[in-house]
Amino acid sequence: MVIIVYQGSKNRLAKYIIPLLNKLIQVNKCTVFIDACCGGANIIANTKYPIVCKTKYAFDNNKYLIALFDKVKFNKLEYIHIDEDEYKKVKQDFLLGNNTYEDWYYGYVGFLFSYGTIFMDSYARGKDNKGNPRNMGKERYTNLLNQKEALKTATFTVENIFNINLDMLNKNMLIYIDPPYKDTKQYNKQKFDTEKFWNLVREMSKRCIVVVSEYEAPNDFITIWERDLLQNINRKALDRRKATEKLFVIKDYWWKGVEILNI
Repeated sequence: MVIIVYQGSKNRLAKYIIPLLNKLIQVNKCTVFIDACCGGANIIANTKYPIVCKTKYAFDNNKYLIALFDKVKFNKLEYIHIDEDEYKKVKQDFLLGNNTYEDWYYGYVGFLFSYGTIFMDSYARGKDNKGNPRNMGKERYTNLLNQKEALKTATFTVENIFNINLDMLNKNMLIYIDPPYKDTKQYNKQKFDTEKFWNLVREMSKRCIVVVSEYEAPNDFITIWERDLLQNINRKALDRRKATEKLFVIKDYWWKGVEILNI
């Protein structure tokens, strides 16, 4: 079950990705798991397929998302219906940078009531199989509350991946990174520095186990898993394209277990 709809969500892939991560964790006796771009938390806070590390950290640079998760963790989130007028008002306030509302409320409106996977993009609408209108926000709210206990197992922090202190990393850690994919639209309209990112992964991989989700990677990385998916490219469900999700590690990896994965 997806917690919230988030760009690049790994909800559909968690049942494949998490067992692979857990194999690496167990073989290498890792004690710390870090989800460095946690997004919708479908990896680090998955109730069906839990990460086996007891110590888990989740980072994301969206402070509104982290504030929303903390609101849930501490039993303080009650359902508030957001109609389209309220959505537009909060979105406009967000775009103007007025900071009229608390961070969790921007997260609540922007993630639970936005169409598709883009934060503060457009108001969510949907219909069920019988053509009846769906309350997308209420569905996402219910799903989010169902994940409360799983969210409590991890520490969530507002952190930009490029600010991670490399000196704090060690061989007892596994870092999973699901970065903004190359050439995809971002919620904050800031271009993600892909070249800088892969250089960072190279440095991280000298210190700890690093696994990256992406469609493609530089030549000094290898694919350890892949799966084809159909993805919507606009609001019409029939307009879909095939994409191959992959997991990558550095080619000259030092850790154990890659050879036993079912690639």
